[in-house]
Amino acid sequence: MISAEPPGPVGLSEALGPPYVPPDGLPENLSRYVRQLVSGNEAGEFVEIDRYGRRHVTTFGELYRRASGIAAALRARSGPDEAVALLCFESVRAFVAAAWACLLAGRDLLPFDTGRAFTNPGEFRDRVIEQAASFPGAIVLTDQSMWRAMMSGGPVPLAVINTEEVPEGGAAGVDPGRQSSVLVRTSGTGGKAKLAVLGAECLRHRFFDGFDNAGRACLYNLAHASVAGLRLLLPIGDRVVYLHPLRLTAQPSDWLAAVEAFSITDAGMSSSIASMILPAAEDANHAAGIGSLKRVSFGAEVIVPGVVRRLLSAFRQRGIDDLGVSFVYSMTETGPLYRSILRLEDAIAELADETKPIALRHCVAGWHLQCVDERGERVKEGEPGRIRVASDCKLFSGYHGDPAPRPQGRQREVWFDTGDLAVLRHGKLTLSGREKSTVIVNARKITCEEIELGLSGIDGLSHSTVVAAPWRETDQVTDSIAVFFVPPRQDQLTIPRISRAILSTLSSTFGVSARHIVAVAPDDIVRTETMKVIRDRLVEKYRNGEIEGGAGAGDPAVRPRPDGNDALLGLWQSALDLPHPPGWNDTFFDLGGDSLAAARLVSAVQEAYAFDLPVDRFFADPTPARLWAIITGGSPVSEPQPLAPSVGGADLVGGIEAYLRGWKGGRRSKPGELLIGYNVDGGNRPIFWVFQSYLEASWLAGALGADQPLYAMRSAVNLLPTAQYSEQTLRPLLDRYAWEILVASQGGEFVLGGNCQGGIVGLLLARRLRKIGRRPRRLFLVDWSFDYGRYDLPVVLFMGHGVDEQDLAHQSRLARFPKVRTLRVPGYYAHYFDPEHVSQIAAHIRQKPKPAKRAKHSEASGSRRLRRPSGRDTGTG
Repeated sequence: MISAEPPGPVGLSEALGPPYVPPDGLPENLSRYVRQLVSGNEAGEFVEIDRYGRRHVTTFGELYRRASGIAAALRARSGPDEAVALLCFESVRAFVAAAWACLLAGRDLLPFDTGRAFTNPGEFRDRVIEQAASFPGAIVLTDQSMWRAMMSGGPVPLAVINTEEVPEGGAAGVDPGRQSSVLVRTSGTGGKAKLAVLGAECLRHRFFDGFDNAGRACLYNLAHASVAGLRLLLPIGDRVVYLHPLRLTAQPSDWLAAVEAFSITDAGMSSSIASMILPAAEDANHAAGIGSLKRVSFGAEVIVPGVVRRLLSAFRQRGIDDLGVSFVYSMTETGPLYRSILRLEDAIAELADETKPIALRHCVAGWHLQCVDERGERVKEGEPGRIRVASDCKLFSGYHGDPAPRPQGRQREVWFDTGDLAVLRHGKLTLSGREKSTVIVNARKITCEEIELGLSGIDGLSHSTVVAAPWRETDQVTDSIAVFFVPPRQDQLTIPRISRAILSTLSSTFGVSARHIVAVAPDDIVRTETMKVIRDRLVEKYRNGEIEGGAGAGDPAVRPRPDGNDALLGLWQSALDLPHPPGWNDTFFDLGGDSLAAARLVSAVQEAYAFDLPVDRFFADPTPARLWAIITGGSPVSEPQPLAPSVGGADLVGGIEAYLRGWKGGRRSKPGELLIGYNVDGGNRPIFWVFQSYLEASWLAGALGADQPLYAMRSAVNLLPTAQYSEQTLRPLLDRYAWEILVASQGGEFVLGGNCQGGIVGLLLARRLRKIGRRPRRLFLVDWSFDYGRYDLPVVLFMGHGVDEQDLAHQSRLARFPKVRTLRVPGYYAHYFDPEHVSQIAAHIRQKPKPAKRAKHSEASGSRRLRRPSGRDTGTG
């Protein structure tokens, strides 16, 4: 058993400050607890930097008065006293006020993830209704933006309070009839979420351990619906600054700017966030001063030594000498359990070997920890085992729906099994994984059990013959997925077929890809005595080459090149009029292909191979390799490469297709198309636009009018991180969109547009179309804050009235567009197409009635000329 040790090296208290001790007589009731903290710190500032970069400053006293009015509205609602309130907020200030209101009114509160409210409001609405149905008498609290998203499909069968419509006032002096708790999500088996119930004592120990209240300015940047976001509930420190995670993703340098602007002393982050702010921190030209920092903490996921070491070294280069560094292991239910507290130089030295995980040094005061085997018996020192903990303080109040008491008091014989795997050696704790295997891919949390359940429906697989496991390379800060399966037959057709089905299912069902897909023998799957798969051991065997036919981490699986099939390359050469055969991985559009050449190629393939070629399948990844795979039903051929890319690739098209199944409004000219048409019978020049959600398309189409054709496309939002958008990762999607635009425009003029990430797709698509002589007449970009190089054709850039041109470094990026025109329009990020704003954008982009002209020649820039239709050409150009 490991118990509490001194909190850190001698002499560090000057840098870190003494541990915070709650004052004597602090009430157990959480509402009184918050009230007492506010009364002693009414002038303390709460600063929110929202996703648009705007700063909002209020005080703890003002937030508390706002909470009092909401509490009165809650008490006025009928329903059982124990009813749960679901908190659905975009604004963090509104979230804090609503949470305090729940405490004042005696309501349990459940923070709700609103990440998809704008990208997929229909799904968000359905999830809120489903979650609320789990709690009799549930009430939903929202702000104005979430109210709009929730009500976009009509009234919901819920009790909903829009807190922005509730007046401030008078319930602060009334104590609730019952103590409130906070419900937080934890991972469960099979992907089913559990809700841990956190009471007053648990929250006090979670957030006040090691914290002195005076003179602190804290910076938080995790989603307020997360466990870490619950720290916002307690008004501690002289100033709390919240930087929206989407703003951090779009402008990582804002983190450094916030530290300087608000004299931040305390900050915490995960390795993923560290990797975001690293380039700005290492940039000598970035002048933000961060000398106010005194304490920085790393945790919330497995700590990546290389990333953290570089960031700390960058901090040192900026002249910080007295920075205290904490490495923390914590649990959703319990909060911090184990940590190291080091000086800056000691922390950098601790991370010198970037191949080794962090070894944490000290058990947090009040906690007791041990590592056990499958039978619950303690393992020997240095051997891996599952972490169990007990505590002198109350851990938590069980799970919602499971009232069984959890270990509390000094009942050391009762332990809580965390589900984490670790090694204890000489009092140091080294984490080695998570037994339940929660994987975070592209910022999405998903369990391996959930993936396995979805893949077990593939013909030839069952739940016992497929294993999903986390896969992390040494240079990664998030997980990838490796899938191992036992094929029913070992032959050249079955294994590729199942591999393709796995890729397709991962993309369409889960919106993720896989780093490796490996066929294994039944004996290769490592199991416990109770037949539970040990995923880490299976991955280790594959990395070490112990699986027959498997590939090590540095030697990805290779697809064979077929023999005697150069005839297919000859068909490509002829259809595209090339001087020599293409390579197996050359793409149709890079070779100068257009719709006429596509018609010739499809016709030639059908005649040569007696095969009915689906055009949409071909353009999902238009290379000879993929075409050969479609014809033969076998595996795509290529030069050596991983069986599945970690992100992007042809599976990206499958992910877009999966999202479009829920797209409402508009119509396709034929099944399977990615373009969604609106007003398609109109006579004006068509507009092709890359949106983030179907609501944006519907609102814009309505504002444009029936005579203006609009063809909607979707960006790769929720499928691909914005930082990974590039011509390479998006190429299959760009080629598919280009093909469908060629068909829909029928050789006439058209314009392109896109908003946010959709603007990136629009810009890259404009370049791709230009290569084959089909330049868009104009490119519209909304909410552009990116740098994807020069584009010297006409660009119209829309900027919201609330956006400062300097704020997103527009001036430097505008230089990339020599023919740019900027227009001010109402609205802001994610709201430009709201009904109250969209009409002005529509007025600017609506095309004048004009007969469409046939494209006769390409640009004079040297791109391939379009061929004139001949008698045998049936395509349109």
